[in-house]
Amino acid sequence: MKDEIKNKLLKMVENNYEEIAEDFSATRNYVWPELRRVIARSEATWQSRAVNNLLRPEVSGLAMTVLDLGCGNGRLAELFVGLNTTYTGIEQSAKLAAMAKKKLAELKINGEITTGNMLNLNKITD
Repeated sequence: MKDEIKNKLLKMVENNYEEIAEDFSATRNYVWPELRRVIARSEATWQSRAVNNLLRPEVSGLAMTVLDLGCGNGRLAELFVGLNTTYTGIEQSAKLAAMAKKKLAELKINGEITTGNMLNLNKITD
């Protein structure tokens, strides 16, 4: 695909999500049960590794790092409340990114939300 066409399509998607951000977010106020099960399994594996490594000082502070591409309003962040997690979300819609930032603050989750295009990670600056 030519860069000009690709960039035009990406801009259209970005504009569309800006336009529908509030309505889109309203339909994404819960976490799918299937995702809760995946995270629970991941947490069990993570905790098992942490316990196995307790005697190794170089890994005693074992933590999870989460990268959520297209994080929307940040709804998945609630899956990591109370875990030793650093959560990073990237969202192209400034309105949805603002909602996600607010959610991280409300949930007291360590992390950040960046507004940008996941296809151009090298151009993300905030």
